Amino acid sequence: MINKSIVKTNLKMYYSVECYFISKLKHTNQFYAADEYEEEVKMNKKNIALIAVLVIVVAGLAMIPAIKNYMITKDPINHIMYSSVQTGKEKNVNATISIKTELDEKLALEQGMFNQMSQDPEAMAKFANSLLKNFEILYDINMITDDDKDIFKMDAGLGINYSGKTLIDGNFYLKPWELGIKAPKLYEKPFYVDFNEVIKEEGHDINLNDIDFKAYIDLIQKEDELYKAVAKNYEPYRKVVYDYLDGKVEKLDDNKITLNVYGQEKEIKGTKYKLNIDILSIYDLYADILEVAKKDENVKALVQARVKELKELVINNKDYEKFGITEEEFNEGMKELEDEINNNWDKGMDTLIAEFKSFSDMPELEELKNFDSEFILAIDKEHMIRQFELGMQTEFLKINEVVSYNAFGDDVKVNIEENAEDKINIMELETNQALVQEIGKEVVTNLGSELIGGEAVEALVSDIKTESKTLPAEESQQIVNSVEMMLSQAKLLLPMMLNEIGM
Repeated sequence: MINKSIVKTNLKMYYSVECYFISKLKHTNQFYAADEYEEEVKMNKKNIALIAVLVIVVAGLAMIPAIKNYMITKDPINHIMYSSVQTGKEKNVNATISIKTELDEKLALEQGMFNQMSQDPEAMAKFANSLLKNFEILYDINMITDDDKDIFKMDAGLGINYSGKTLIDGNFYLKPWELGIKAPKLYEKPFYVDFNEVIKEEGHDINLNDIDFKAYIDLIQKEDELYKAVAKNYEPYRKVVYDYLDGKVEKLDDNKITLNVYGQEKEIKGTKYKLNIDILSIYDLYADILEVAKKDENVKALVQARVKELKELVINNKDYEKFGITEEEFNEGMKELEDEINNNWDKGMDTLIAEFKSFSDMPELEELKNFDSEFILAIDKEHMIRQFELGMQTEFLKINEVVSYNAFGDDVKVNIEENAEDKINIMELETNQALVQEIGKEVVTNLGSELIGGEAVEALVSDIKTESKTLPAEESQQIVNSVEMMLSQAKLLLPMMLNEIGM
């Protein structure tokens, strides 16, 4: 919307300037010659006009962001598409993912799910749901692909919580060319694997550090004239997406977005849209976009150019040698690819389009047809998607997934275990049995103290005892006894497990 305060301020400025010159004219010396007086009047009018023009220009410049914002947000579908593109440009992202489940008790009872489990199915449904909805799967991901040192680096945490307490957690990191894994509740030290060692173990004499991957990434991301020609012809693609979303977008009144920025909860305002779309229909959308791309000569020209440049880059760097092939063999393989693109572009695209369209008929995805789904997008004032909420239901099970984009750019931090003395090489475990036994002892011990004896399990057992009271007395006591027996057996098994591994 246009900023009214800016307009009012500028009008006041204009009025003050005009009053000043009028006042000066009134107090001008009465003995001025007529021609001198007229000249000053002309000059004052010119000054007033000049200042008025400047005021209008300043006001116009001040209103440009407001006008641009209005043009972007006035159409919900355009707003979603614009924000998707803006968010997609970000190379560094911190995101958290929360997944919760609960029962649709009414449907579960209608389908007789608890009829064989309890004399009071309704009470059993409430009991089961009271426990299930307290479980939460949490992911915390940091990804950086815009960095002076590494071409990429990331870390991610995974936790399973009950009632806000950690049942089990772990994290991993990834950087060129190393993967690290850590489960603090089970073992204090992190594990890692060096991809170069794995490749060497498989009998290949390749060192990934000798390949200039940055050059290949720059090639893929290059925005030359060919790229600009594709980007310029965006309208057919926009129309496909617009037509797909038309009639399926609803603006919501709720404008609050809650984020968790590295442990600090932050609430911002934005715009929320509800998208009423079918999960499997998204694959049909992809197929429609590819249909447009198939007919886009600019896309074909871009692909042809990138393949040719890729070929030249590999030859210049002699990277084919790193994979044990000759330049002649590499050229033969690339020629086949180039010929396929040049001669069978439409056929290849048709095959890909058919693949996407076939998703809705795949037996393994049959269950998705029964999913009722609801998407909610939350977009901030800078037109960045900050939250994505997916609600799904299949039969009597409800699943709610919330993805939050908490930070972008320089605000993103990656935590990577750099202390070489503290890390354990997974490849070493094959030959170091003493180390395996040491790790096994600590893991088994921690299973008892951190997992079975942890706060989350205590909270779960407490809730089982409390919530089961709504069941018939005999069933309630049976459930409590079974849980206590399972825990007792687990604690008895731990010393036996330690003996098994020679402890």
